[in-house]
Amino acid sequence: HNIPVDISTKINGEWRIIAKRWVVERNFAWLNNARRLAKDFEITVLSAESFIKIAHITQLLRNMCL
Repeated sequence: HNIPVDISTKINGEWRIIAKRWVVERNFAWLNNARRLAKDFEITVLSAESFIKIAHITQLLRNMCL
C-alpha cells in the first residue's frame, strides 16, 4: 500500500517489566465498569475528573462491604 512507517527513537529494542504496572491497569479496568465513564461526553475536565473520583469512591465502598 506504500504507507510510510515511522519507528519511534524511544524504542530501543528491549522490553522490561514495569513495576506495579498491573495495579494501574487494574484500576483502569475497574473504571471501565462505570457506565458514566464508558463514553467521553463530559464538557469540562473538572466534571470528568469528578466522575472519575465518584467511580473510585464507589469501587472502594464496594470492596469494603465485601
